[in-house]
Amino acid sequence: MFYIIEISKKGSEKWTVEKRFSEFDNLDKNLKRVYGNLPQLPGKSLLTLKEATEIERRREGLEKYVKVDI
Repeated sequence: MFYIIEISKKGSEKWTVEKRFSEFDNLDKNLKRVYGNLPQLPGKSLLTLKEATEIERRREGLEKYVKVDI
């Protein structure tokens, strides 16, 4: 499963990237080395997420994570 991230700046072009949850997890680990006080990523799962509610909950958590100001 990929999460699609749209990045834009007012008056500028827009970029779209696809990332897996594991890539967010790696990013989080690296950022915490520099910025210790980051929000929590949604929980990891040993099994593939299949329920729509679980997928939506993770999507919402990732959205909060990427929108935080540090």
